[in-house]
Amino acid sequence: MAQLANLSNSILLMTMFMLAFSWALTSIRRSMPSLQRFTGILLFIATALIASFVIIPLQETMLQLQGAERIDWLDPSAFPIVIALAVVLAGVLDGVLTALAVATLAYLMNGSLSPSVIVPLVFALAAGLVVRHFWGLHRDFISARVLALLGLALSLPQLGLFYMQFHNTADLETRSLLGSMALILVGYPAASLVIGSLFSQPYHQIMLENQLLDSQERNRQMVLLAGNAIVNFNAELEVIDYNEEAQRIFGYPRQYVIGRRYLSLLFPSYCWAGVEIDAQRVMDGGQVREHEVQVVSREGKETPMIWSFSRITNARDEPLGMMAIGQDISQRKRNELKLAENEERVRLALSGADLGMWDWNLATDEFVCNERWAEMLGYGLEEISSDSTPWDERIHPEDRDHVLEQMEQHLSGESEQFEVEHRLRRSDGDYIWVLARARVIQRSPEDQPLRMTGTLLDISQRIGSEQERRRLERQLRYSQKMETIGTLAGGIAHDFNNILQAIMGYTTLGTTRLPAEHPAQQDLERVLSASERARSLVDQMLVFSRQSQQSRALVDVEQLCREALRMLEPQVKGRDDLKVKLAVEPDCPQIIADPTQIHQVVMNLMINAVHAMKDGGGELGVELGRIPAEAVDLSQTGLNEAPDAWLELVVSDSGCGIDPKNISRLFEPFFTTKSVEEGTGLGLSVVHGIVSSHGGGISVESEIGRGSRFVVWLPVHGDRAG
Repeated sequence: MAQLANLSNSILLMTMFMLAFSWALTSIRRSMPSLQRFTGILLFIATALIASFVIIPLQETMLQLQGAERIDWLDPSAFPIVIALAVVLAGVLDGVLTALAVATLAYLMNGSLSPSVIVPLVFALAAGLVVRHFWGLHRDFISARVLALLGLALSLPQLGLFYMQFHNTADLETRSLLGSMALILVGYPAASLVIGSLFSQPYHQIMLENQLLDSQERNRQMVLLAGNAIVNFNAELEVIDYNEEAQRIFGYPRQYVIGRRYLSLLFPSYCWAGVEIDAQRVMDGGQVREHEVQVVSREGKETPMIWSFSRITNARDEPLGMMAIGQDISQRKRNELKLAENEERVRLALSGADLGMWDWNLATDEFVCNERWAEMLGYGLEEISSDSTPWDERIHPEDRDHVLEQMEQHLSGESEQFEVEHRLRRSDGDYIWVLARARVIQRSPEDQPLRMTGTLLDISQRIGSEQERRRLERQLRYSQKMETIGTLAGGIAHDFNNILQAIMGYTTLGTTRLPAEHPAQQDLERVLSASERARSLVDQMLVFSRQSQQSRALVDVEQLCREALRMLEPQVKGRDDLKVKLAVEPDCPQIIADPTQIHQVVMNLMINAVHAMKDGGGELGVELGRIPAEAVDLSQTGLNEAPDAWLELVVSDSGCGIDPKNISRLFEPFFTTKSVEEGTGLGLSVVHGIVSSHGGGISVESEIGRGSRFVVWLPVHGDRAG
């Protein structure tokens, strides 16, 4: 009974110690890791010592059964459980240190280290490593099954040692030996369950809290070192934390801002009211917009920032405070300013260059242009998107095939740049000349064009200038040619006139000397008739070369036109298919000119018109009127200075028209499309010479099958212009 009482007292002592041990582990949870480790090792050693006292009554009972008398003051049989749990819960180092300490104490108290001490200690370290390895993969509480298996494993070396020690003892009955071994098999798992359950809970709690503390510290370091300014507030919106970026921006040390209200720190006074409302909305769980403000540092430096707010809550969704995150946007503002300056420079450059810009997304067929592009086509920028006319349909029909071919070559990668001059139709239907330049700036991995951008330049003025220059060059060459031909014709006419005078003189002399009935008289009359026709040609050549004598006077061109029409009546009489129309403005002015030559101009133009309508009939139109001086280009006339006004004579017909390739040669002498019997080719050249000698000009418009229109301008000076 005494031994059972001692055993009961020892178990009670062990239980009380385990409760004290659990409290001790709980109390050191917030200690430094090094202190936690040192305290844990001491507690493991103390546990081993206390446990040994629990084993001593059992050892005492067993020795009495064996008839032995020696009892060790420190029984090592309880050590393996504590050491294995030290490895599993605290780590290998803690287990090894605990084993060394216990072995040292056992040596000091018992005077030796027998295999019964060393073997269980080594086996306990190995078993602890195995359990820690597999349990560590899950990081959960050690289950009762694992603790029981650990205790059973630790009992094996004890069974071996016990059997080796007592199986040859004659006095020990087999039943007592088996009972003792059964006690070991049951006691070790039971002790492992009890000790492990008491140890694992506080150690697991320590592990979780250490992980939480580590996580909190990492988060705190991340906040302190974050690139954005971060300020934490409590529920009363007082600052409780403040990172280094915020300290850099505001210039206040952490100890200065902790506990202060945020309004006077983060925002200038002009936006306090709005921010106060938004902050309260955040604390109530609402969403607010970002604030872009200029914050002022302690030194007075202004920094543009964007602030956003978020509520901080506990596990019950109760508000604990608020976090404000501010981003320094100084660099962005500088970049935006540079971008705006660059855009302004580009805009000014484009404005100075008069360029229209466009961007075409080929994947979505979205087309975007600038205001100048829209202006070129007669649209406002807001109107161009509503006009659904495809780009290619705006191209002039004569240019479309060439432009689309150039575009296709660039889209397919055959050319580095799309560049072509062509005409585009405006909103009013007129066409303008443009220079289009573009390039594909984005392609797919399959080399398909995705995006194209380019410019458009209005070159209508340049094209017009080039066309005018070419026209003037043609006119100059034509004038030089006509002057050369005129000089040649004048020289030939003078020489030919001298020859004709001799022929006509001798022929006339022959007719006077021969009798009237002489057979040669008829031949001489034919020679004189042919000579008269030749002299008429010579006179026309002299008129063309402007070498004929002129007698200028005040001329009523309307009267000349009416006389010419009367002279033309024999040619049109009896032709019901031919109509004549004379239209004269009421204020038609008179001019200073040679009446005979102006009459010749009118007659030649009318006769040509009648000849043009000899097959199909039509209408001969004659118009007279006054037009202002600026209505006629001086380069088309023989004047260097504009007159006060112009008299415009228009002779038109609805005949066969003139082939375009012949129009440039109409006024050349001896050029004609008529047969030899119908004309000499001097009519229009004489008209050109007469008009030019009077300082006027002449132009012709004609279309095959629709007729021709000759326009003559003659200068009007002085009061007659009004």
